[in-house]
Amino acid sequence: MRHICTLMTDFGEVDPYVGSMKGVLLSQAPGVQLVDLSHQIPPQDVQRGSLFWGDCVSWFPAGTVHLGVVDPGVGTGRKVCVAEGNGQILVCPDNGLLTDWWMASEEPRAFEVTREDLRLADVSSTFHGRDIFSPIAAALASGRIRPEECGPGISPILLNRPSWENTDLGVRGHVLLVDHFGNCVMNIPGHVFSPGTQLIINKTFTVPRVKTYGDASAGDVVILEGSTGLLEVAVAQGSASTQLGIVAGDEVMIELI
Repeated sequence: MRHICTLMTDFGEVDPYVGSMKGVLLSQAPGVQLVDLSHQIPPQDVQRGSLFWGDCVSWFPAGTVHLGVVDPGVGTGRKVCVAEGNGQILVCPDNGLLTDWWMASEEPRAFEVTREDLRLADVSSTFHGRDIFSPIAAALASGRIRPEECGPGISPILLNRPSWENTDLGVRGHVLLVDHFGNCVMNIPGHVFSPGTQLIINKTFTVPRVKTYGDASAGDVVILEGSTGLLEVAVAQGSASTQLGIVAGDEVMIELI
């Protein structure tokens, strides 16, 4: 069986950073199958990286190693982390990047990587993705080590997330992210409002709760349940974020008419 290692970073694709990491991985784990999840995570946006991993990781075969580098604290005292759960192995800085995957996993475990032999001989203070994280991922993907052999067990840092709530005025939630299409994904479960109902967003926009984008005409604002099971504000063939002026982190109040 060919081992899989996925990569997720905020490095973009015009600099040599991702290529350098792949070179280390292929040198130290020959034959590993590399899969690019994304290198377009917004710079230093740990929350977006966590949400991305939470959506992607569980779809991979058991034994897959996931390497994630969104690391504003590179070169500082932040810990290097390996986590294991639900058949997946994740390698990342201990800065909250594990949050969404961790919360959705059954009895996950995390370990601080303290072994000096699991890194390159010369470590840059600004590029741990190449010099520390890639060699660790290579050792795991090749089967040379197990997660528990990397160092002591730890409780990883998890991000604080606002929760949705029912209030006298309606359902209050927050926009977790705005995707490539301009859809505003909220932290409100899809079951809270049923298709066919009429809703008011922030006491300003009256919109239908639909089942899919095709239930609306081009330019119509709608609310629907997305592929992650969460409600999202969308514009058919358009951008809800642009049209409504909603961005990630905004509070949203939704009322049932």
